[in-house]
Amino acid sequence: MAVWQVVTVAARGGCGTWRRLGGGGLAMWGGKGANCAPAGGRRGGPTPGSGPPPAKGEDGRVELWDVGCVPPAHGATINCCAGVKALAALPDDRLAAGCADGVVRVVDVGTSAVVTTLSGHTGEVLALVVLPRGRLASGSADASVRVWDVGAQACVATLTGHTREVLSMTVLADGRLASGSSDGTVRLWDVGTYTCVCVLTGHSNAVMALAALPDGRLATGSYDHTVRVWDTRPATAAGGSHAAGTVPVVAFARGLSGPATLLPLPGDRLACICNSESVVHLLRVPPPVV
Repeated sequence: MAVWQVVTVAARGGCGTWRRLGGGGLAMWGGKGANCAPAGGRRGGPTPGSGPPPAKGEDGRVELWDVGCVPPAHGATINCCAGVKALAALPDDRLAAGCADGVVRVVDVGTSAVVTTLSGHTGEVLALVVLPRGRLASGSADASVRVWDVGAQACVATLTGHTREVLSMTVLADGRLASGSSDGTVRLWDVGTYTCVCVLTGHSNAVMALAALPDGRLATGSYDHTVRVWDTRPATAAGGSHAAGTVPVVAFARGLSGPATLLPLPGDRLACICNSESVVHLLRVPPPVV
């Protein structure tokens, strides 16, 4: 049975950023004004009342928690030596951290040690997503997406085309990579040939959040205060009534204050967390355009 969770932390006007790990673990990095201590305090970290941690990613630390027990238990603190902007859970109890110095650091969760560094970006690493066959994609403030062979510790491709920071990424149901940027566009990439196969335009501001929906469509959240759903299913152009080369889109949520995180939920719902709010919006995803 699948277990669906939305995890938010809100305290003293700020939110932490979390990534779910395998085996009941949770990783947290940064969080402006977030109080990260569970009830009753914890070993190895700040206790309630000791003051807020630095703003998101400033201190370069990642906190690991065991959420399989009540209250959650603090497991370890990992020092990534530079501000942490993104996390991705890799196989075999490893964690990838995208850092402000342009480096992707791979951490062994069991030992809390950095075991691999992937260098090449010339700007902050702002987004990470795991690809098949042991690969990892990283999006950067240098406007590029890099694809890494983590085992070989090598960059196998650099994807260019965005004109500003790459802020968000996800993998569609058919394996294509989607990247959202401050330039207001979303690019779809074939990760077999490392080529851009489609550019989605329509947002008037930065695309902060992406979510691959189970039916093959793509949800995007932007600082233009909208959430849109794009019919990125490969069969759409062949079977639909739309002009060749177009991607049907529906802007179904308006007036949101900077959608920063999107999470698909069962029952055609979408959880949306906004940067300036301490609430989770539950949105009903509209059906595909016929």
